[in-house]
Amino acid sequence: MVYALDTQTGDEKWSFNTNSTFGDWASVTVYNGVVYAAPRTNQFYAIDAYDGTEVWSKSTLGETGTSPTIVDNTAFFGSSNDRIYALDVNDGQEKWTSELSTNAYTPTTVSDERLYIGLGSRVRALNKNTGEHLWDFSTDFFIRSTPTVYNGTVYFGSSNSMYAVNTTNGDKEWELETAGSVYSSPTVVTGSYSTDSRVLLGTLGHHDQWAEEARSSKPVADFTYAPRQPTAQGDIEFDASASQAPDSEIVQYEWDFSGDDTTDSTGEKTVFSFDEGSHQVTLTVRDDEGNVASTQEIVEVGPERINVSVTASDTEVEVNESTYVTYSVANFLTSDKIDVQLLVDTPSDVDVTSVRGADEGSNQFTATTTLPPSSQEEIRVTLTITGAGTHAISAIADYHVSGNPSNADRTVRSLTITADSTNGEGPSEKEAESSGVGVVSDRTPGFGISESIVALGGASYVMKKRIFDSGEKSD
Repeated sequence: MVYALDTQTGDEKWSFNTNSTFGDWASVTVYNGVVYAAPRTNQFYAIDAYDGTEVWSKSTLGETGTSPTIVDNTAFFGSSNDRIYALDVNDGQEKWTSELSTNAYTPTTVSDERLYIGLGSRVRALNKNTGEHLWDFSTDFFIRSTPTVYNGTVYFGSSNSMYAVNTTNGDKEWELETAGSVYSSPTVVTGSYSTDSRVLLGTLGHHDQWAEEARSSKPVADFTYAPRQPTAQGDIEFDASASQAPDSEIVQYEWDFSGDDTTDSTGEKTVFSFDEGSHQVTLTVRDDEGNVASTQEIVEVGPERINVSVTASDTEVEVNESTYVTYSVANFLTSDKIDVQLLVDTPSDVDVTSVRGADEGSNQFTATTTLPPSSQEEIRVTLTITGAGTHAISAIADYHVSGNPSNADRTVRSLTITADSTNGEGPSEKEAESSGVGVVSDRTPGFGISESIVALGGASYVMKKRIFDSGEKSD
């Protein structure tokens, strides 16, 4: 079981059942808002750090039970089937595996282009990009500690000795007999620290002086985003609440989504959407003392799955006059069905009337449907504007590939309708559609992916190519 606890109160935020225990020295690894766990089973898990839901899982040929190492968007870990695995952290796809001659239960260390792991009485070095075997160093005793790498040397302990081995060729530089077994990773103290060391600055086992230096007063920028596998034109919620300022207060959050060093959005949380492809996202935080910190991440955006559009027969009406709004949902996938829940949301002085499945006088209407591959469906509603002014009419579509609700997504579309007691008639429906009335924004304020995604189900009120108006059907 994996637990997430509130650091202030100890209250449980979430738990995730792995159906197995973990190794005696194993721990989870958190990277970019995802918890990576390798319990004593033939399954490796990626878990959302903020809500405890499964992002993906990967079956292995043997049980794992070790602490994974994450470097360059790759998760490295060993297993009981004499293999070491390298998986893509985004989707769990296997980058490579390397066959070993024994079980691999100690965590790996990655430095430069090499990966190091203890195997029984040996340390093995492999190419971190391919898994190619580079060299072995053998001892007479069992190796229990995870190697530490510093300045071209690998340091590790065994049941009765400490060793220093050259990273290039595996030659022994020195050996020191100890009074007992060495279980922890060695710490290198030279008056400065190196990022080569697996044990990071200020963490367990490091020198007190280093830990004190690690307590910097500068802010630290950090963010997560959801969904973790976004699609083109789908809303992505970015959350910078993980950013920290130990001795000050963060007063400004700046987001660069275009990679041009300009600010595209501000605020601790924001919503954005991209075209298909790789996009660099930069978060810059500023504290009340003028200190600045930044972090970057590449967001991979998949092809567009769904399109939602909103058009109106009239966008300028008189108070208490009605207008027709047509919502269209299209499935761009060629082989998968998509389950869609469409929520029509209007201000309190705009009533949804004369639409099948909605109550007279309501300002919301929900419809569910399953879209076959490469299909489009529509629903028409009548809106009665009861108050003067400009009114935002929104369509919120929660959707996922049929049979895969864990990969849910959300798209929001909107248009505005102006009501005035002196206005004349607006454009006809044909004129409105042909002139592009209803071209909408991808990012409507107030709706984010963090809101609960309602389970899809129930009767479908969106009909394939059938439009309902005043309860009557027309083709």
